[in-house]
Amino acid sequence: MRNCKFDRKAFPPLRPTKPRRRHPDSLIDWTDEVFFIAIEPSTPEMPARPGWPKLSPSRFSGEYLRAIGSVYADEINEGPFLHIERAYMRPVAVTPQPETLYYQVAGRIRRYIPDFLIEEVDGRASRVEVKGVAAFLHQEWLPAKLAAIGRAYSQVGLLYRVIMATNLRKYPYLENADILRAGRIASVPGIIRSNVSDLLSLRAKTLGEILNHVPACSREHLYALHLDRDLSIDLDCLITDQSIVRVGSTSGLPFWESHQ
Repeated sequence: MRNCKFDRKAFPPLRPTKPRRRHPDSLIDWTDEVFFIAIEPSTPEMPARPGWPKLSPSRFSGEYLRAIGSVYADEINEGPFLHIERAYMRPVAVTPQPETLYYQVAGRIRRYIPDFLIEEVDGRASRVEVKGVAAFLHQEWLPAKLAAIGRAYSQVGLLYRVIMATNLRKYPYLENADILRAGRIASVPGIIRSNVSDLLSLRAKTLGEILNHVPACSREHLYALHLDRDLSIDLDCLITDQSIVRVGSTSGLPFWESHQ
């Protein structure tokens, strides 16, 4: 075997590993008393988060849906949330990154930007944060932090919702949202809209019953009427001809909060 001379100078000396820096949020007692300070709305001139795509509040039109969908289509959590929220809650407007909240907790001034401002047809509005499982695994203080933010909003009577991404993937939420989106058509003839409304004014019907009783009515027409809030298809189970259909739009807790 050939002898090789070891040259220690060719190798840099080993340095001790630096301790990992703790996240600043991990040093805060999030269970301490919270004080609301102010809300600064986001504007095109001064967005809450510079560099992020901004959309102005708008009616939930087809153009707006395409715009907001293109912005968040690649987001693994926000994209499915918007898709399902449109099918289930049918809000009138969605504003991404709408504002900056300033609040105080444990003697420290903090700021926070929600993912969305959701405006419902009944006048309710909620600030929404969508979080995946990984965020909670790597930040053990996160549940307490989000609870503190919720307490700050509640001090001025504002609703704050934290959406777990795992709930968005429970069957059949995404499946129903896909069915409704695939069946969305541009408009429903007035005669069909009127006949369906008259039929449902007597009592709730199944989707199959409506198709049998209303001439020229298709599933796509009923899906469109659901998205327009003229009627409500029961979405607790996968949409079939046996799905219950009622007149008007539903209200109350969002489905992922009411099913916890």
